[in-house]
Amino acid sequence: MVERRNQTMVEVSKEMLEEKNMPKIYWAEAIQMTLYIYNQISATGAKVSQHELYFRQKLNSAHIRMFDNIAIVYIPNER
Repeated sequence: MVERRNQTMVEVSKEMLEEKNMPKIYWAEAIQMTLYIYNQISATGAKVSQHELYFRQKLNSAHIRMFDNIAIVYIPNER
């Protein structure tokens, strides 16, 4: 069961990279995002998410963004 879940995670991550035409160097980030989303979705056969089971509150998914969003890094001037 664990091996099948790991295989699914790898397949989903590869598909994310291929869908957005991203280089393979972002494979670790794709795996991390896949695991994060997987941990937020509903548990097997349950009507509530794993997050709700553990924290006993609804999941706020407003912070989840598209996988290939552009980020701007601000580096303040050091004086």
